[in-house]
Amino acid sequence: MTTVNISLPEDVGALADEQIAAGRFASLSEYVASLIRDDRQRLEHLAAEAKLRQRIESGPSVEMTDDHFDRIRERLEAGIARRRSP
Repeated sequence: MTTVNISLPEDVGALADEQIAAGRFASLSEYVASLIRDDRQRLEHLAAEAKLRQRIESGPSVEMTDDHFDRIRERLEAGIARRRSP
């Protein structure tokens, strides 16, 4: 576990104290850790959105056929089988 010391402006510290007093968090450490986890999720969402946007803008779309889906399903099932085998 990492230990950090932080200084907060009074209004931010007061908000943290309110959240703890309301029972949303057991401590300031728990509150800060929650904020960092939320930020990590936000960054992951932005990265996924950027990849999706890049794919959308990469060129003309191709119509997916049943054959495409069958091949995708086969690759996924093969990957699952590999992970399950010792």
